Amino acid sequence: MAQNYIEDKYIEAAKKIRQDFLTVDFNNLTGVNTSTASFYLNIKNALMDEHSKVSGLVAYAPIAHGKFMANETQEGGDKSEYVGAPGERRIFELTFLYSASYETFDYGMQFVHNFADGSGNRFVWKTSTRWDGENGKLCNVKGTIKRHGEYCGQKQTQLNRCVCVK
Repeated sequence: MAQNYIEDKYIEAAKKIRQDFLTVDFNNLTGVNTSTASFYLNIKNALMDEHSKVSGLVAYAPIAHGKFMANETQEGGDKSEYVGAPGERRIFELTFLYSASYETFDYGMQFVHNFADGSGNRFVWKTSTRWDGENGKLCNVKGTIKRHGEYCGQKQTQLNRCVCVK
C-alpha cells in the first residue's frame, strides 16, 4: 500500500492558493502593470481545472501567490521607507512575505528573503541560508542593516546575518 507523503497542511495550502486565485478579478487590478496582471490571469486560468496539465504555471503558483498576497496585504502600498542606519544591529518584528532563489557560479544557491514590518516598510535578506518560515507569519528577526536601496522604485532596507528569535 502506497503511503501519502503529502502532508495535510500542504494540501490545505494548495486549496487556499487555488481559491485565492479563482476569486480575484485580475482584469481590474489597480497598481499592477499589465504584464504582471496577465501573468496572474494565466495562473488563474491554469488553476480553473483541478487537474491542470499546465505544470510550469501551476508549479509557480505558490510563489506567485505569496508575492501577490504580500503586495495586497502590505499597508502603505509603495510607501516603504528606509529603517534604521547601516551597521545597526537590532530585532525587527517582521512578516515573512516570500523567498526567491537563484544559483551562482561562485557561491552556489542564493536566496532573497522578503519581509515587511507593520508600517509596510520592506526588508530584504540576501543569503545562502534557506528560510523555513511560512508566508504571512510574523517573526522577530535579529539582523544587521547592511544598506538602504531601491528595487522597482520601492525603498527597501537590506539586512544581513539574520536569525529568527523568540
